[in-house]
Amino acid sequence: FDGKGVNLELLPQVTFKGKTENVVKVTYDGGVGSAPDDYYIMYINAETNLLDAFKYIVSYPEYFPNGGHAPEKITVTQGTTTVNGIVFAKGFKTYWSNEEKENG
Repeated sequence: FDGKGVNLELLPQVTFKGKTENVVKVTYDGGVGSAPDDYYIMYINAETNLLDAFKYIVSYPEYFPNGGHAPEKITVTQGTTTVNGIVFAKGFKTYWSNEEKENG
């Protein structure tokens, strides 16, 4: 996510699934990539510094030629495993985002 035309914004910490999360919003400058209106909101565990979840939208012009985007989704990691000292998510589950529930 780091590079020219990529914007990182530190948002207030939240509690997600009972854990304190550092929250970073990722946006893009116009002309960057094929869908500069996309965004990601990363939930980074404040204790482990591992990604626990991320929210995002898809605004790819081929799918939305008149503008707009798909509803926001949230992807949540499903456990971790360590291989040769590198931590990987075992899996992911993606849900439609629901603003009525706690950060999800």
